[in-house]
Amino acid sequence: MRKFFILMADLDSTFEEYDRSDRGSYISESADQFGEFVSFVEKFEEKHNVDVVIHFVSGTSKQDFCERVQYFKDNYPKIYDRLGHGVVEQGKVVNRAFTQVDFCRTDGVPYTKADAVCKVLENYMPYEVAGACFMGDSRIDVPAFRMLKMFNRYPLGSYAISPRSTRDYFLMNMDADFYSNKPRILGCIEGFNKMSERIEEKQSVKSDERSL
Repeated sequence: MRKFFILMADLDSTFEEYDRSDRGSYISESADQFGEFVSFVEKFEEKHNVDVVIHFVSGTSKQDFCERVQYFKDNYPKIYDRLGHGVVEQGKVVNRAFTQVDFCRTDGVPYTKADAVCKVLENYMPYEVAGACFMGDSRIDVPAFRMLKMFNRYPLGSYAISPRSTRDYFLMNMDADFYSNKPRILGCIEGFNKMSERIEEKQSVKSDERSL
């Protein structure tokens, strides 16, 4: 049985398509940005023999979360099929059927997302998880980055990924394992790719050590 790789992501300005009309002349490398993300996830799953599960951790409202989930269901079923429950405003835990199924106790910002990371991971037995990452682009994501590091016992490791941050560049660049100058989902893809390469490097070193 394959283990899970837990991908946690903020929604606003992170797990979103980049709209060139919003901010200047950045040229996307792909007309179908989420399609590019799906393609990479499938390659990642095959390469590392894992099943990726996506959990959104965001301060967005339940209604906005449900609208995003419905968008993926209608347009990107391969993303929808990988969705686990999300943690949204006020610590509400909502599944992809739009039902609130639990509540995440939290002390509030900036600890909300750190508490949400714990809430997501406590639903898995340690032996079920191969690795995990968190994608975010602002200072309120940093506690989530740091909390995730406490779960670094996973075989493939735990990683913090940041797409381009226009608000908190220095802080994100310092705390993220992988920082991308590309915005939103494009930056997530690049960071995810760098993470995959790091995992391969670690596995190669372990293989060399065993052969000595």
